[in-house]
Amino acid sequence: MKTALPLIAFIVLALGGGSALFFYHQNLPQVAKLDAQMGEDLLAIEALDSTINELALRSRFHIDQNYDNLARTTALLDQRLTDVEESTLNRDALEGSAVIRNFTDLRSELEIKNDLVENFKSHNSVLRNSLRYAPAAGDQLITIAAEAGNTQAADLYRGLLRHLLEFSLLNSSSSSERLKLLLPQLEAVEQSMPEYATTTALEFTRHIRTVLAEEDVTDQYLQRLLTTTTDGRLEALSRSWSDWIASQHESVRQFNALLAGYIGVLLVGVILIAWRLRALYRTLDHEVAVQTAEVRAAYEELKASEAQLIQTEKMASLGQMVAGVAHEINTPLGYVSSNVDTVRLNMGELDRILSGVSLMAREFGNPRPDGKKIGAIVRKVVHEYQGLRKKDTISEIRELLQDSSYGLKEITDLVASLKDFSRLDRDQTTRSDLHAGINSTLKICSNVIGARSVHRDFQGQTLEVECVPAQINQVLLNVLTNAAQATGDNGNIHIRTRSDNGHVVVEVQDDGHGMTQETSDHIFDPFFTTKEIGKGTGLGMAIAYKIVKSHGGDIAVDTAPGDGTTVRVRLPRSQVTPDLKVVKASGQ
Repeated sequence: MKTALPLIAFIVLALGGGSALFFYHQNLPQVAKLDAQMGEDLLAIEALDSTINELALRSRFHIDQNYDNLARTTALLDQRLTDVEESTLNRDALEGSAVIRNFTDLRSELEIKNDLVENFKSHNSVLRNSLRYAPAAGDQLITIAAEAGNTQAADLYRGLLRHLLEFSLLNSSSSSERLKLLLPQLEAVEQSMPEYATTTALEFTRHIRTVLAEEDVTDQYLQRLLTTTTDGRLEALSRSWSDWIASQHESVRQFNALLAGYIGVLLVGVILIAWRLRALYRTLDHEVAVQTAEVRAAYEELKASEAQLIQTEKMASLGQMVAGVAHEINTPLGYVSSNVDTVRLNMGELDRILSGVSLMAREFGNPRPDGKKIGAIVRKVVHEYQGLRKKDTISEIRELLQDSSYGLKEITDLVASLKDFSRLDRDQTTRSDLHAGINSTLKICSNVIGARSVHRDFQGQTLEVECVPAQINQVLLNVLTNAAQATGDNGNIHIRTRSDNGHVVVEVQDDGHGMTQETSDHIFDPFFTTKEIGKGTGLGMAIAYKIVKSHGGDIAVDTAPGDGTTVRVRLPRSQVTPDLKVVKASGQ
């Protein structure tokens, strides 16, 4: 008790001081990170501002055909300002400082520039539209005037088009003046043009007037846009930000001094406590050794009991497996045996034909073959052959042999599945195809499943997982057996597999009677069973739980009365060697 009080007091003081330092540190800004981020943001804002000027000039002189780049750059600049405001400047320490005031001035300046950009785009679009469609209308009027023999009108339209193109390409002030001088002459010429050209002439005149009107307005907005720069605002913001960063460095230095003092006090306290505890540990060594020996003995006894219980459940599962294998082998073996007997009976007729052929060969081997004897043999062989054809014996033999071959293949597949499933002596971890294990287990427990429908929904052809295959097969056998026993003879069992973030998942769903909440809460408890006495050990799902946990996985049950049951097994794809101590008996 005397040692405990100073220790408790020291811990309380250490925790209190540490909490105070932690709170103080949490309120300190990450100066280096903030400064780097702000520098990057200011450079980006300056670059985007210059890019807007460049793109506006490109749009004015028709280098860019649309405003997509200008609109995108304006949006990026606005987003960058928003990011700076929400992340870098969103701090109580900056409230009311010169940094906030300068940033507000910068945003106001850029909002004015955004308005100028929109006005420029609007007027420039009208100007560009007239410059695009005026030449077509002028060419059409020149053609009409030429066809009508109106040389004066044709020359006037050509002159207007020439000056319009010079103005569009070179922005020539002399061309603009010439357009203004020639424009009044259009009204006199329009009177001499054919009536059907009136609409085109009015359209051409409207485009010329629009170009003259919008050119000055567009250039005014462009000039204001180019002269509205952020250099002064950015410089003021950068200067105020540097001052604020310098003030924060002083706070960091104060925190480092406090932290060094706190660590020194902790070291002194830890040394004193360690010296006192060393004496106490010496007196505990003997007691710990005694308790450790008792725990080890109890653990060995528990492990032996657990191994015996697991062996009991393994033998029960093995009994079910043997019954299923015997049933599956019996059926194809029965009709293979029957087919062989039938073929053996039919071989007598084939033997008579072969004997006749042998007699003919012997007669032909004589120096002087007897034609009458050969004819009699041929007639006999033909008669036997016609009898075989009439009874369709050859086709029957062929079908029986094909049927027997299929039956033998069924037995071969079953033996292969049994061999894959029964790797119970292997407790090494290896890469295994989960789908192959499921198919082998289904083959083994087909007698238990019976007429129930099994639906496979597998992800891909193979699904590899690092595990002990025999133990995972044991889990699948226990889960599938429970699913079959929970459904009627015409029930359905769905098996689904999928990958999930470095894990594989197997779901076994049945449409049986389901379980209550109370039953599902105890489903993994040893010796818990809902079956009649003598029909279940209550260890199947408990062993499945231990195997899955030893592989670093999880197993869960979703169920409700009348809604069936879903058992979900989740295993890591790769793992450190699993803890096989609790399940090793299943391979003994």
